[in-house]
Amino acid sequence: MALILKLTKATSSDCKTLTITDSTGTYAAGTNPGGYGTPNDARTVLYLLFFMTHKKSAGDEAVTVPAYTALTVASWALTISEDGWYQAFITAAKAWASGSFIIGDIVYYTVDSKFYVCKANATTQNPTDTANWTEITKVSQLDTDTGLTARSVVDFWVDCFSQSCKAVAAIDYVSEKCDCVKDGSVYSRIRVLVEAAQRNVDEGNWAQAQKIQEWTEQICQDTGCGCGC
Repeated sequence: MALILKLTKATSSDCKTLTITDSTGTYAAGTNPGGYGTPNDARTVLYLLFFMTHKKSAGDEAVTVPAYTALTVASWALTISEDGWYQAFITAAKAWASGSFIIGDIVYYTVDSKFYVCKANATTQNPTDTANWTEITKVSQLDTDTGLTARSVVDFWVDCFSQSCKAVAAIDYVSEKCDCVKDGSVYSRIRVLVEAAQRNVDEGNWAQAQKIQEWTEQICQDTGCGCGC
């Protein structure tokens, strides 16, 4: 089996840091045939390229990825301010070496520490030749990847801010701390929406879950009684 890149997520206690970790692991014939190591490529010869997108209903928004060392990186700590549908893209490329490449091949050029995608067939030029290579700066450039490198697209659902907001609203509801409990209960509305979003995620309806999340976020922002996210 070919190398299969895997990712896992974790959020910080304040919800503001989303950490994505390379969980591909080591090759094991019975339990992890897509892991690093013989007969697959070893992690030590691969350079990882990573992008993250927030899949909002109004359009995709790129998440800023801090600088990292592609040959040794094991995780990425991303700063976020919203819940919702996040989509990670990861690919593993080898260092460029003299040879012939075709359209879509991806390489890491150690001379300038950048990733490049080939845009011409049967090229033998190095990545500095702009007629045959393009530096990769955004995920949309990878749509034509031919599979010379391993790649994975992984969806993540984040509801940390909403869960925090729900918890605060629940306390307000129980203690009758503020008048918002009289308006159908902010807590009840948030609880129903959070559960509805998760149900859609479980069913694979990611876009609908994102819309529900945006409604939840609006409720959290609009309330003035301590229930805000």
